[in-house]
Amino acid sequence: MIGTWLRKTRTRRDASQLAQERDDLRAQILQANWTVPAPE
Repeated sequence: MIGTWLRKTRTRRDASQLAQERDDLRAQILQANWTVPAPE
């Protein structure tokens, strides 16, 4: 899905921006997983 969208982008800057946003989102998810206590 994302791969198809990336192929449709015209500039490498767009792809880089999308990758940066994805990495930021992944970092937020990882941080949330660390701060939220796991159910026992």
